[in-house]
Amino acid sequence: MFSVGYYDDSQWGLEGNFVWRPLTNGEFAIHGRNGRSGWGCPLFVVRNELNGEFVTAHLEWANNWRLSFTADQEPGAKDAALSFAVGPEAPAPLRVIAPGETVLSPVVHLGHLSGPYGVE
Repeated sequence: MFSVGYYDDSQWGLEGNFVWRPLTNGEFAIHGRNGRSGWGCPLFVVRNELNGEFVTAHLEWANNWRLSFTADQEPGAKDAALSFAVGPEAPAPLRVIAPGETVLSPVVHLGHLSGPYGVE
């Protein structure tokens, strides 16, 4: 029911290799582990193959990152669920915050499209 599109490579000259992968039940994750922005891109597009909806997200972050997807879908079922997580990746804790201190987390840009895009 769901597919994810993402940039499959983070090597110089191959960073534009955009691929689609069907999501099966369970978790699927994409990582950027170069320790810098380099040629990887923390961006994805999820496509609902039944109704033509798309959701896209991009993490505004220039270090290690992780995009993960968890699908719960059964063939022929009326309902399905897909959740995703987007964020920095590092051993916990990423940072200890002092009492009363405030910090800004990395920005995530989200988009949603609905309609018969690419669905026949």
